[in-house]
Amino acid sequence: MNDKELKECAEIEYQCWRENFSPMLKISEILYYQTVIGFKKNLEVLLKSGTYKPHSIIIYDSKFEVVNRARVEVRTVSGFAVIQQRQNGMQEYVVEKFFVSPKHQGRGIGQKLLEAIIDNFSDKSISVSVFEQNRIAQHLLIKNGFEKTLCVNSKITYGKNEINVKNVYYKWRKNNERDIL
Repeated sequence: MNDKELKECAEIEYQCWRENFSPMLKISEILYYQTVIGFKKNLEVLLKSGTYKPHSIIIYDSKFEVVNRARVEVRTVSGFAVIQQRQNGMQEYVVEKFFVSPKHQGRGIGQKLLEAIIDNFSDKSISVSVFEQNRIAQHLLIKNGFEKTLCVNSKITYGKNEINVKNVYYKWRKNNERDIL
């Protein structure tokens, strides 16, 4: 991921967070917690972290513009995902980030992004968590063969403040394998 893409992905994540958490926060709290620079730093750390190198998938919204009488393709990021391989007894991939730009939602970008994840990482199970309020993401996951596995109440901490949220966990299993208990 180059610096331009990293900045565009951070902007998308920032927009999605503002859209989802604005009703729960005061404007001063939003400004404190959410900055594009903060999301970019967080994304840079994630992409350079851990024992298992994270993978990134970027979906572009391509359009053509005339520049100096030549047609030049202008690519802007409209959605992205970061996937990390984890080992916890059995190998699996975890979707750490999955965001579609609010201005590109409803155009099938999330579907394309999820298909790319399944196509590229279907050799093992794939786990993802979403906020309970995100019904669109939950519908997309179920439609693509993910099964709900767990609901967990948690807190997002920012500064001295906390937001209570409920995370819903989903898993996609290779050949619909079940966990062995």
